[in-house]
Amino acid sequence: LLRRASAAIVHGGFNTVKECVAYGVPMLAVPLSHDQPRNAALVQARGVGLAADPSQLTPAELERSMNRLLTEPTFRAAAERFRGEFEDARGSALTVIDRWIAASALCRVAPLPPSSISRGSSRQSWTSSAPIGPASLPVV
Repeated sequence: LLRRASAAIVHGGFNTVKECVAYGVPMLAVPLSHDQPRNAALVQARGVGLAADPSQLTPAELERSMNRLLTEPTFRAAAERFRGEFEDARGSALTVIDRWIAASALCRVAPLPPSSISRGSSRQSWTSSAPIGPASLPVV
């Protein structure tokens, strides 16, 4: 399916992000829990897509985000660049994963305070005041 996709809406889990990148598909990451908020931040910081807070995502914002992914060539170009890295690794995804981990170590995503976790729910607030952006990441 991703082979034919122009863009994808994903939850931001590592495997889903990896699959989109492997096919050069820009994505809108809407994280729910676990590693997804950090992965969504990396998706946006690396330019392969956008991230959205699920508690604040409206139909209008969803439409705006998808229109950006489909019309702004920078997202596709970044996704294709990372796709090339996957292909250059000749099956060695570990090399690419190592680069993503190194880049994520430089992303200053603040840990979630206990007060941001809803009682009886696995949903967490993923917003952070810590700066994240392409300028804070190495070029790989």
